Parts: sequence; C-alpha cells; structure tokens
Amino acid sequence: MVETVRLEFLALVPTMFSHCQHCMDLLRESGLKVHSQQFNEYPEDVKRTLLKISDLMVSVNRDFQDRVKFRLTDFASPVGFLKSLRYRVRGPIAVLINGRKIFDGLPDYEVLKAELMKTFLMQIQTR
Repeated sequence: MVETVRLEFLALVPTMFSHCQHCMDLLRESGLKVHSQQFNEYPEDVKRTLLKISDLMVSVNRDFQDRVKFRLTDFASPVGFLKSLRYRVRGPIAVLINGRKIFDGLPDYEVLKAELMKTFLMQIQTR
C-alpha cells in the first residue's frame, strides 16, 4: 500500500473568472488568453508567490508522483480565513503537511522535500 501525504498551501489566490467550458475552449482555440490576462493584473508579489508555489508543486510531483495530494487554499475564502486563525498564520503564506503547519512562508524545495521525507518515514514507523 502506498502512503500518501497531504500538502496544503495557504495563500492569497487570485480569483480567475471564466465562461462555460465550451466557451473557454473556443476562446483558447481563437488564441485569446483570458486567464493569463487576468493573472497579469494582480500585484507582482502575488504573482511571484503563485509562481513559486507552482514550481514547488511541479518539483514535488516530479519526485513523489501520486504519493502527495495537493491543496491550495485561498485566505480570502471562508475555509482559508478559518485555517489562518486555527494555524496562527502570520505571513502571506503557510505550508501544511497532513494538517500541521510546518512553514510560515515558502521554503526552498530541498527543505520542503526533507519535511515530506520525514513525514513519510513517520507514517511507515507508526504502521
């Protein structure tokens, strides 16, 4: 049986509005980039944070494949607001592993990878 770990990022996530799926397919085929246009209107720090989260998720997925389940929770959502209180988030982002706050802020990939490995090891030892 493959052990899995939940990796959650709490951050300010830009809301991207779109039309129905068929309309979005048509817009994409026509060469229009609705989502990227909306994304570019957000402040630079928000865009940088989301790109760093994306890079971390790609790296984690490359190294751990389906053993890590991702969640990105928006601070502006009701769930995000409650989690920010519950986990006493003090910065613009927090990282949770299996429901425990591990980082205030974004870690380097090697540091995150070490925490994930430690979590997998603890799961194996408690079986």
